[in-house]
Amino acid sequence: MTLWIILVIIAQFINAVLSLADKYVLSTKTVSPLVYAFYISVLSLFSIVIFIFGLMLPEVANTIIPSLKDVTLIPSFAMFLSIINGISFFFSIYFLFKSLIKNNASDVFPVVGAVSAIGTFVLSFVFFNEVISPNFLISFFLLIVGTILVSHLRFNRTGLIFSILSGLVFSVYFITGKEITNEIGFTNGFFWTRVTAGLLPLTLLFIPRFNKVFLKTNKKVPTTKVSLWMVSIKSLGGLSALFLFKASELGSVSLVQALGGLQFVFLFIFSLLFGHKVHEALEEGHSPREFIYKAVAVGIISLGLFILFI
Repeated sequence: MTLWIILVIIAQFINAVLSLADKYVLSTKTVSPLVYAFYISVLSLFSIVIFIFGLMLPEVANTIIPSLKDVTLIPSFAMFLSIINGISFFFSIYFLFKSLIKNNASDVFPVVGAVSAIGTFVLSFVFFNEVISPNFLISFFLLIVGTILVSHLRFNRTGLIFSILSGLVFSVYFITGKEITNEIGFTNGFFWTRVTAGLLPLTLLFIPRFNKVFLKTNKKVPTTKVSLWMVSIKSLGGLSALFLFKASELGSVSLVQALGGLQFVFLFIFSLLFGHKVHEALEEGHSPREFIYKAVAVGIISLGLFILFI
């Protein structure tokens, strides 16, 4: 099994855990999607801590773990791409959280993932002239079909629009990340995209209307829920982002996105292990019919993963 696929599998396991955490926070109805997206984006800066480990572990530096000593100033075009990458990250998660507020997580995440994968596939063909082998193409198709089947598409109109927008903007995020890596390498690419993703949202604090919503949310929600708890959970997001960033550099960015369906395989396993607690978090049913439906979707995703290795 190639390294980039292993990294995607680990990252999607982490993302499955994070998806439950996101829905838990947003289910309180007291956290504004805009404020939550702000926190998640700013917490991207914590990913830079990974670079310190690169200094401590020089033997693995620039393989999976980047090192701070290899970070340099970058050309203006690369910085421009990093800014676009940071903006697209913020709006992709903002649209995602807007959809999650009034729609089931089990419907939202698969649609966002499928739209993102398709958008990434189209953009990678347009900008990188990426050619996928027949096996990869079949695998890509099965992964997307399985991912879509996970969702019952029980959306209101606004939720569907926000889910599609989130997926499309996520595809811009991944494509710009791939191009940045091509331009300046993995270490600089990951460092500067994390910096721009973390710093750009701070400009919102200069907007009075956002400040009003920000202060209102902080008064409603207990401090431990939006600070220490979020830092401890979302720090895992930095590790997931690192693995996906590295996987996109080593392999096909389209297939990295298509393998996002693995997140729902892990959620399916979580539901088998923890039962109703996971079903309640995702706001989905747990009848025998629902189980069979999910099992078929997961089976199609697994088949797509199997074909990828042939």
